[in-house]
Amino acid sequence: MKANQDKLLKEALRKSSFETLSVDFTSKVMEQINVEAQRKHRRAARLNFVLLLVTSASLIGFTTYLLRTYFSFDIIESLINLRYSSESSPIFGFYFYIGFLALGLLGLDYYLRKLKQHS
Repeated sequence: MKANQDKLLKEALRKSSFETLSVDFTSKVMEQINVEAQRKHRRAARLNFVLLLVTSASLIGFTTYLLRTYFSFDIIESLINLRYSSESSPIFGFYFYIGFLALGLLGLDYYLRKLKQHS
């Protein structure tokens, strides 16, 4: 039976006329592969972003739950009772300086990574 199938297959291949591939067949296939690779990359980036958001929200929620439940910490009451004195002004200035410095460095890092990615 197998020999019969092989004989029929060889005969069918001999009878069929093979068409030649178009000149730009390779470029079209590579273009489709690149499009699919970009689609897969974008899908992975979106999934990573969603996972980052869910994880961050979960950590913030869990921390808030722990602070309120086990430590009886109420952030609104703490902010209302917060008092600023003239002695605390220099330390707040330092904290704002460090915060802006960190944000500036993060922005510079993002910009340089984009430049490297484009080149």
